[in-house]
Amino acid sequence: MAKENNLIVAPQLGFVLGKIESTSGTAESLAIGDALYASEVSWSFDRENLTRTPLSPERPGVMSAPGAAILSYSVSSEFSAPTISDSGDVPHNDVLLRAGGFQSTFDDAADAFVYVLTSSNHKSASFEIYEFEALGTKANKTALRGARHGWSIDCTAGEIALLSCTGLGLGASTLGNTYVTATPASKSAVFYTDKPFICDGGHVEIVNLSDNSIYGGGSVGAPDDNYLVLGLTLDSGWTADAQRGLSADGASGRVRLTSGGPVTGTLQFETVQLASTDGAFDPYALRDNTTPLEVRVKFTHNTSDHLCFNFYAQIVGVDRSDDAGRSTWTCAVELRYPEALGGDPAVGQSPEQKFDFAANQGLFVDVTPDDVGVLAITYYSG
Repeated sequence: MAKENNLIVAPQLGFVLGKIESTSGTAESLAIGDALYASEVSWSFDRENLTRTPLSPERPGVMSAPGAAILSYSVSSEFSAPTISDSGDVPHNDVLLRAGGFQSTFDDAADAFVYVLTSSNHKSASFEIYEFEALGTKANKTALRGARHGWSIDCTAGEIALLSCTGLGLGASTLGNTYVTATPASKSAVFYTDKPFICDGGHVEIVNLSDNSIYGGGSVGAPDDNYLVLGLTLDSGWTADAQRGLSADGASGRVRLTSGGPVTGTLQFETVQLASTDGAFDPYALRDNTTPLEVRVKFTHNTSDHLCFNFYAQIVGVDRSDDAGRSTWTCAVELRYPEALGGDPAVGQSPEQKFDFAANQGLFVDVTPDDVGVLAITYYSG
């Protein structure tokens, strides 16, 4: 008969601490105030096994040796933020965005944080993952430093806007301290009461930049929504790579983000009659004519807190299916360099072009990001 054992670790009882590192790869000092709202957390402390096979009168039976060590992890987090009135009102998934290749700009006049996905100068994060035993007094702690990750974003109608991350991190500076038993200084992780952003009631604008027509009708800045966009997904395309070195404990010296191609995504549309006069698009013609699209999406809660996605895309594939008694197109897209709102440079022309703002175009709030990139995520209040 099995005995009661209160040392058994209980899944989903614990918390994750995280902070952006001042110096990449140098662990930050973490406290309970650095707790993240993290869901679907998983991790693995991996180490290569170096097999040794000397010539022997019997089959190989000598001891193998431990090789390179690395930690892999995945975590999901909802898009949410407090009402923003100063630089201290940081969006709740700030750490995960910045460790995934985004650079952040705060604009005091606009009460806005803008995150732009960049190709270099990436931040890294320190994480500590605590898992409690059944009594809830002690925990197993896993420490990661120099962590970076790829990510995906899912905005499905009626669901919470979600960020999902998968990446790698180095172990503790002394590798033996990577996975240890710990008594946390506090269990009082405080989770925010701000609502997550739900994908409903949003401003959804898909602009055909050849003639500024709007899918679903309307005009630039004022879509009619005669036809609906069902969902939006984005994928960073980042691969977190462990870079080895002779001087590194566990042979893994750093984690870097690398990519072999563009940022990708999908847009799912209702299928409509091509001859319709109230905003029908022909995705096959858009694909074949390499017509660029401007995508502007904004979700609002508490009447004045906003989450925005801005990017320019090219349709590269079209798939037909059905959803709730209607035919749909799911268009595979690749993100391109932004255009200047005057059209010069055009979409895909200049990797130095920053996202712009105008009264009814570009970013939803009057901010000039410090960085260039192909995707802008904006939180603002007002």
